[in-house]
Amino acid sequence: MLADCCLLLIIVFQNQEHSITEMPVKATLRLGDTPAFPKTLGELAEKGNRVLSLLVPVLKQATNIIQNEGDSSSMKALVKKLLSEVKLNNDDADAVVR
Repeated sequence: MLADCCLLLIIVFQNQEHSITEMPVKATLRLGDTPAFPKTLGELAEKGNRVLSLLVPVLKQATNIIQNEGDSSSMKALVKKLLSEVKLNNDDADAVVR
């Protein structure tokens, strides 16, 4: 079920006429409270799904929350888990860093 939800999010982020570049704060906080999300996104990436269109906005918003709130342990954990679960090639890693 979570894999299906992740795939739907990926599709939404990939197929918009004007691509979505920002994940809403509440949605990011909710993903931080969903421990299986990073693992599921990593599994989808391993199967060849392009998850970068979702990964970048989530990471961007999570780091913004950390910067603004200072002590957001759930967001720090989310970023750490996403970066460890989703294996990136060099080009994708460059896109994340930018």
